[in-house]
Amino acid sequence: LELEPDLIIVHAGVNDLQRQYMDPVVNFIPRMFRFARLIMPSLLAPSTEKFMERHRDMMGFSLEIFIALAQRNGVAVGLASIAYPDPAILDQTERQYYDFQASGDWTQPAFSLSRYVSYVRVSNMMLQELSDTYNAFYIPVAERITGGTDVFWDFCHMNPIGIEAKAKIIAESVLDVLEDRQICR
Repeated sequence: LELEPDLIIVHAGVNDLQRQYMDPVVNFIPRMFRFARLIMPSLLAPSTEKFMERHRDMMGFSLEIFIALAQRNGVAVGLASIAYPDPAILDQTERQYYDFQASGDWTQPAFSLSRYVSYVRVSNMMLQELSDTYNAFYIPVAERITGGTDVFWDFCHMNPIGIEAKAKIIAESVLDVLEDRQICR
């Protein structure tokens, strides 16, 4: 606020989503037993409903305070959704690639692309609801970027093509808001 911004964009990362998987109880059985890792990777993971409840407590509450503080000081707030590989268009090789990264690179064997996508969708829904409730503006990154390995290095990091697409979506949204609020001169 000391910088006196006209606008703040919040583009949350997936760390808050992943944090719920760091629980040793969630990953103990899949780490110990290959069968559990292959057949039932998300058995002990929080349900989508439980995730939503925890996510609202962990991230939603902080965002509410952040938005209120910014708006009280006359600052517009934008919340950008989180893009993810679109499971509907992935081929089997891409699905295996992302699932391998989830359990291998992130060393959380209970994690999978499908669970990640369900959590991101819940998070994006929460961002949309917060935007509506607090008169912030919603930036539809996830809704406008679809793809697999053509856009994402892994299931949460974009390659240069994805980054450029995301930057364009954010820039277009910001310009619309700035023009509406007559901040652009």
